[in-house]
Amino acid sequence: VNKVNGRAYDYCQADLNVPNSEDTQGKTLIHVSIIHRHGDRTPYASSPVTDGVAWDCQRGELTTSFDSRTQPFQTVPNIFRTLFHNNQETLPGNCQIGQLTSVGVKQHTLLGRAFRKKYIDQLQLLPPQFNASMMFLRATDFERTFASLRSNIAGLYPNIVANAAGSTIVDVHTRDKEHEYLLAGDGPGCPYYVDLWNQFQATSGKFNSVEANLSHLASLLSAALGVSLDVDRLGQVRDHTLARACHSKPPYAGLTGNLFNSLNANYTTRYYLKRATNDLKKFAIGPFFNNVIRIMKLVSKGQSPIRYAEYSGHDSSLVAVNAVLDVPQVWPPYTSYKMFELWRDDASGKLFVQVLGDGEVLKPAVFAPLSSPMIPFDKFVTALNPISINEDDWRSQCNIKSLTNSDEL
Repeated sequence: VNKVNGRAYDYCQADLNVPNSEDTQGKTLIHVSIIHRHGDRTPYASSPVTDGVAWDCQRGELTTSFDSRTQPFQTVPNIFRTLFHNNQETLPGNCQIGQLTSVGVKQHTLLGRAFRKKYIDQLQLLPPQFNASMMFLRATDFERTFASLRSNIAGLYPNIVANAAGSTIVDVHTRDKEHEYLLAGDGPGCPYYVDLWNQFQATSGKFNSVEANLSHLASLLSAALGVSLDVDRLGQVRDHTLARACHSKPPYAGLTGNLFNSLNANYTTRYYLKRATNDLKKFAIGPFFNNVIRIMKLVSKGQSPIRYAEYSGHDSSLVAVNAVLDVPQVWPPYTSYKMFELWRDDASGKLFVQVLGDGEVLKPAVFAPLSSPMIPFDKFVTALNPISINEDDWRSQCNIKSLTNSDEL
């Protein structure tokens, strides 16, 4: 646990205390869009060092099959349980790489309970009983993001009423990685983004400085750990070190605190540089902000029943969102979240947006100057216009072929 801008920072878990909104007198909440990182997980790749540290997972996945995208089940089909063989996986033990752990399930269940307290118990944005027509749920096509979303909804609605078949069907929207904007520059979704990033690397003095630092650290860590490391594999060292710390597992022998702190600082800077310019931000996460604004407009005009939209993503998703908002550049902890609340003034009908995240009400610098965390909706839209892009334009410039307009709502 460290301090960032005077606040406690814990990579292993974001602050799960969802704050009360501010300056709400005479206003009514009509919508919220939430984007969050998955919960605690196993390392995302193999360990560069073989030292016997094992990962054992008690949770798993139950799956079934269906033959209709829209119709409810009349009977519950067979349910299958996936069991991973012990010590036959990429990681020693019986876990998948990047698998959500039991800790991650608990984290998102607790966060969902905090959302319930605010948006159901206090503000009555959502009804006490689950109503699918009021919600839009979205996740990337990864086990850890789907499981995090399911855990979060289990906290938000622990009392979901089962249908006649004895189970509740909750729709979660996703897409192939090749069409996925929520990976925010870390996936194959936009070749044009890769071109922009390569151009940035060739011209940015700051990038070259950070890259030189990381190359030097790769040499130092290669000697300290007894393996050959390049800059890309430093990310694996960093991820394993943090995952081990979150589970009280021993660190790599030879990796000192000073070496790791230097690695972490430079790698974090490099990660934010991937979303440093407006064009990099636009093609990393622009469709998300376009959808947030578009849904808010529809809701404000009474053209959509969606009161609650939840997106389950990755650290890359939250880094891109942080970069757009121009908030402190920290690596998003497990369960890190940003919330975009749409409020309507009861007297004038004017719209406002309030941004919250990781336990605090925010005044993001991208919207400055702000005297209140209530951002006039027009100002919100105008400030995000340079990085917002609709999916048709995103797909076109990313050279992604699509037969039809596939905006999510």
